[in-house]
Amino acid sequence: MLVSQQGAVRTLTFNRPAARNAIDKPTATALVTALKQAADDTATCCVVLASSHREVFVSGGDLRELQALLTHDDHHRGAAKVTARGMQISHIETCPLPVVAAVQGATFGGGCELLLMCDLIVMERRASMHFVHGKMGLTPAWGGSTRLLERVGAGNAAHALLCAAKIGAPRAYAMGLAQHLSEAGDGLRDAHAIAHDMAALGRDTIVMLKRSLLAAKLARRGDSLARESAVFADAWATGHIRQAVAAFFED
Repeated sequence: MLVSQQGAVRTLTFNRPAARNAIDKPTATALVTALKQAADDTATCCVVLASSHREVFVSGGDLRELQALLTHDDHHRGAAKVTARGMQISHIETCPLPVVAAVQGATFGGGCELLLMCDLIVMERRASMHFVHGKMGLTPAWGGSTRLLERVGAGNAAHALLCAAKIGAPRAYAMGLAQHLSEAGDGLRDAHAIAHDMAALGRDTIVMLKRSLLAAKLARRGDSLARESAVFADAWATGHIRQAVAAFFED
C-alpha cells in the first residue's frame, strides 16, 4: 500500500500489480492501518483510494488464499474466514473521514464490494465493474448484496448479480454506482478535486456529516449483513467455488 499526501487529502494506492491488486490478508491489514493513521492525523480531511495497476483497480479476494481455505478448512471455518476479511476492510465505510475511490480500470468480485464501502466512486470512462460472484458459484461475502441494493435499488442490483455482466463506467454512473464520470487518465485528478472540495468544509464538519450519513444507513440496514453472510456460507458449502478456483489455476 503506497501512501502520499496532498494538502488535506491522503491517497492510499493499491500496489500488488503481479496479483492484479487482489486483497490478501497483508493488503487488507495495510489498508486498515493506513485508514486509521489518516483518521488520527488532524491535518487530513479526506482519503482517496487509487491503483498503481494500469488496467485493474482491484481484482477481488486473493484466490490463492481462497484455495488454501478450501483445502485446509471445513466449510464453516472457511466461509467465516472469508466473511471476516470483509468485516476487516469494512473500516472503509466506518472510517471517520470520507473515502473516495478513483477507479481507472476493471474491478472484479470482492473489489466491487470494496468499492461499495466507499463514500463516493469516481470512474474513468474506460473503467468497469464486474460482479462475477455467480460465475464462481458464490454470493457476495463482503456485504456486496446489501450495499449494492442500497445504492442502485432492487432491479439494478438483481441485474448486476444475476447476469454477472460487465458494467461499463457510463452505465455505472447512470445507475448510481459511480458518482462521477471522468475521461481516461483523469480519474485520480478528479477524485482529488472532489476530496479538496470536501476538505474546504473543515474537518469537524466533514466528520460530523459522515457520521450522520452512516448512522442513517446502519439504522435502515438492520441485520441484513448477517443474513447475507449466512447465505454466503450456504453457497460456500455447495462446492461450486472449488471447481471455479481449480479451473482458474489450471488456466
